[in-house]
Amino acid sequence: MKGETAGPASPAFLDGLRRGAGGADGRALARGGLGSGERGGGEGGRGLLTLAGAVLWACLVLAGVSQAQERPLALRLAAPGEVQELVLQDGSVLYGQVVALGDPLTFRLVSGAEVEVRLAQVKALNTAPGEVVRGEYWPPDPNETRLFFGPTARTLPKGRGYLAVYEVVMPFLAFGFSDALTLSAGTPLIFGGGGSRPFWIAPKLRVWQGAGASALAAGVLLFAVEEDRFGILYGVGTRTWRSSALTVGIGYGFWNDRLAEAPAVMVGGERRLGRGLKIVSENYLLPEGEGWLLSAGPRFFGRRLSADLGLVVPLGMGSTVAVPLVNFVWNF
Repeated sequence: MKGETAGPASPAFLDGLRRGAGGADGRALARGGLGSGERGGGEGGRGLLTLAGAVLWACLVLAGVSQAQERPLALRLAAPGEVQELVLQDGSVLYGQVVALGDPLTFRLVSGAEVEVRLAQVKALNTAPGEVVRGEYWPPDPNETRLFFGPTARTLPKGRGYLAVYEVVMPFLAFGFSDALTLSAGTPLIFGGGGSRPFWIAPKLRVWQGAGASALAAGVLLFAVEEDRFGILYGVGTRTWRSSALTVGIGYGFWNDRLAEAPAVMVGGERRLGRGLKIVSENYLLPEGEGWLLSAGPRFFGRRLSADLGLVVPLGMGSTVAVPLVNFVWNF
């Protein structure tokens, strides 16, 4: 895409991929083996549109079921070293350990202070997924299955999901059908009409989980615009340490029935800086050395919501104008 200033999630990037080898704007992808291909038939287009609708419907239904299910209250003493999450009826959340059962129960906060809580005030008691750092509870990043736009090898736990909006106009609804399989789909928030509505589907399967926090996954990102089907087939690996992570991926673009001859390579990283702050970087080497797309920026997050503010800069592509990245993700 020589001459474009586009990031992986930007409309210009997707437009360049859609145009394929038709001109200079598609040159980088064309040299990777993407051509115009043959247009799919109307039956295939309708079939994929039906599939996309089914995926979105299933995600919405499962999300509603997951939110509506009432779990019985099970109170217990904390295991050694365990951090518990005590959710109260008014929505307050306490982190620490149950040290004595009864009514009221005794809860020791991560700061060391102890409080007594009436059972009528307790809504739920769970094992907290985060960790205690210097006497403060740090929740996990709720959006750890992705960098800015590209995937990590992490998948959603079964029954969990998220609603994301990338670059303001690209929504994704994702759901964990199992601990190893995450399926997501979306369609543009803004669509001018004049044809069939574009959509995208992105299943991801974790194929290996190593000791500690290492994982490998494979997936596909499929876009459907009019009668064209294009996207990328990829494999990705992630290694996570206590406050940082490294993700490396390789992907082959496709356009209808044609597969790229050369892959694109992704290298990404994460560095935790505070309770609700990390730095994210996502970088691509385009096929056959046509250039780089480099991006970095902060991610702000809480228990369920995260927001990314980054910049993507193309190198070796005829322009070095930075393009902003703005993403929001809400987990359920």
